[in-house]
Amino acid sequence: MKSQLKYIFGTLSIFCCVGIVSAEPHEMPHVKTSPQLDKMKELVGTWKGAATDMEGGVVEVQYRLSSGGTAVVETIAPGSPHEMTTVYYDEGGKLAMTHYCMLGNHPVMKLTKESAKELKFAAAGGELKNEQHMHTLDIGFAGPNAISHRWAMFDHGKEAHVTTFDLKRES
Repeated sequence: MKSQLKYIFGTLSIFCCVGIVSAEPHEMPHVKTSPQLDKMKELVGTWKGAATDMEGGVVEVQYRLSSGGTAVVETIAPGSPHEMTTVYYDEGGKLAMTHYCMLGNHPVMKLTKESAKELKFAAAGGELKNEQHMHTLDIGFAGPNAISHRWAMFDHGKEAHVTTFDLKRES
């Protein structure tokens, strides 16, 4: 009995110590991100505006930070049958993104050109070349509260369709 009590109290003291240690806040290291990802972080909020190919000609796009500020998650048409998600992140110090499309694929795009007014992305690999997929995205910055998107879908290696958004910040 004495050895059982020793074991129980010993085990309890270990759990108490672990609880005390894990209850303390843990400061996460600051991760430096590229200026281009920092520019995407400025979009956090809800945007609405005109869109080709969307029901009623209007689309909502939401941006939020994730992964300790190392990723920006874009949700196009949240809650609708057309909902799609794009995650922007740094890869090797350069902005990249993965677009989770309603077509059932997820092209990876890399930043190909940048300026103060525009970020241009293009598909990084050829694995989708023979199927429909979003192949390029141009994001235009017309000010802190106005942006545009130009999404180009390719089919069998050629541009087949373009969808555009003209968005204003809602919140």
